[in-house]
Amino acid sequence: MVLLTAIVVVSLVGNPGDVAESTVAVVGSTWAVLFLIGVVQALSAKRAHVPPQRTEAAADVLRRLDDDEYCVLLRPFDHEGKTIMPRKRWTGVLSRVQTLEQTMAQAVTSTFGIPTCAIVDQRVKAAPPGPVYLRAAHDEWQSVALKLLGGAKVIMVLLPEGPDDPEIREGFGWEVEQIANWGLQARVLMVLPPQRKGYGVVHEQACQVLATLEGQPNPLVVEHYQQVMPRSTVLVKVWQGDGLLTALIRQPIFYHLKSRWARATEFTYSRGVAELARASPWP
Repeated sequence: MVLLTAIVVVSLVGNPGDVAESTVAVVGSTWAVLFLIGVVQALSAKRAHVPPQRTEAAADVLRRLDDDEYCVLLRPFDHEGKTIMPRKRWTGVLSRVQTLEQTMAQAVTSTFGIPTCAIVDQRVKAAPPGPVYLRAAHDEWQSVALKLLGGAKVIMVLLPEGPDDPEIREGFGWEVEQIANWGLQARVLMVLPPQRKGYGVVHEQACQVLATLEGQPNPLVVEHYQQVMPRSTVLVKVWQGDGLLTALIRQPIFYHLKSRWARATEFTYSRGVAELARASPWP
């Protein structure tokens, strides 16, 4: 502020009579600008805070979902709320921060009119907003997962951003294998995070998931998907035909950004889910 004031004062030296009055005006204006910047930063910090929601006992949620349609969200444990969506273009720092899970839960509700649920560790009492989180003990989470998979209309496989190792975690991999074992591929919606640092590892993991869903988790199939899946992919819908022959043909539909300079926003994911639902209806 002092430097800005000095510059303006020097520029007014040619008219000494106006220097004092102009200096006061500049100082006042500068303080006003700094005050507005502080307000914007305070509002931004407030809206950046993502308040947690309480998790629920698995038995209570399963009982409530009985005979109702729902979406189950699968992702590696301990990754809930770790992927933050980019801020909106027009509202910038004043837009509310939202997690990828929250964005996808809203997109599923908007498109299908159903809730989204996900399993968390028994010790987790609160989690970022988004899905309905079910607490499950270590010795029972697999049975809870099987119940959720069997009754889900939509199975969302979400890959969080930032993994250092392309290898898929054992528990997460087991869930994906159950989808293939039970022939539930047609219900799958795979979600990739917005492209940021480390996206190449996420892309490789997505290819491993697709290979596993195809029942052929070998390097050749993974490499095939690495070649055919655009690097800008954010959503993948797995299509599975009916009948003896076409049941073996699973053709992914990739929803990706058309421009390499574009960035995925909440609207991108919401619109993508709606378009994929129209292109390849869920069973």
